Amino acid sequence: MAEMIGRTKSWLAWLAGAILAMVFGGAGCGEGNMPQPAYGARTTPPAPPARQPAPAKPATSLEESPDWKVVTDACDFAMPFARSGKSTGTQRKAAEARLSAAREAIARLAQAGLLAPAEAELLAAEAGNVMADVRQNPPEPEPGQVTAVLCYDMAVIVPAQRSTRRLADRLPLLRKLADDGKVHRTALEKVLAAVEADLAVLADEKELARLHAIMLRPDAEKTRDAVQAEVEKLKKLLSDGK
Repeated sequence: MAEMIGRTKSWLAWLAGAILAMVFGGAGCGEGNMPQPAYGARTTPPAPPARQPAPAKPATSLEESPDWKVVTDACDFAMPFARSGKSTGTQRKAAEARLSAAREAIARLAQAGLLAPAEAELLAAEAGNVMADVRQNPPEPEPGQVTAVLCYDMAVIVPAQRSTRRLADRLPLLRKLADDGKVHRTALEKVLAAVEADLAVLADEKELARLHAIMLRPDAEKTRDAVQAEVEKLKKLLSDGK
């Protein structure tokens, strides 16, 4: 009889425990046990921390650098205005902003070792030359504007005189590049394109004749020949794959 009573008590204890578990649920389990805010809104569990993006790999070549794209995009935008000599004031401001950003990008490329110092100086100078060509004539009327700027401070410079000055400024840097014997093809090709455009001006007899009248022709020819010699050296470096 005592054994039966003991078994009955055990069974009743198990039943009471099961009922309590059904009423209150397991401790710490299920969303019913999540703390509720004062106004009845369900508390949202904290979001896991966002995964940080992997740091960008530094460019290993000039062509793949975002800064080089800044340089080429600026040239592509400004050169049509420089060649035609026609642009509105708005277009000039846009060209100036892009070329200014290009000069900053050139400095970063040189600091990263993707440009030789002489290459960087030549490219930065070329950005200034392009902007000077953009501004060589008075600005065109803006869309909807009847007339353009009536008063414009413009220095009249003979093209051969301008080309002589630019070539003379480049000559020491071209010599340094040729002497160093190592160049970046993509950058040098851009530099040489600008240099050869000025050389072509000084190869034009009509342009040289205009210099002769103001006694500048001998200097122009001397500068032209010196620059041409350095250009040939640099072209040889390119052909040799240096």
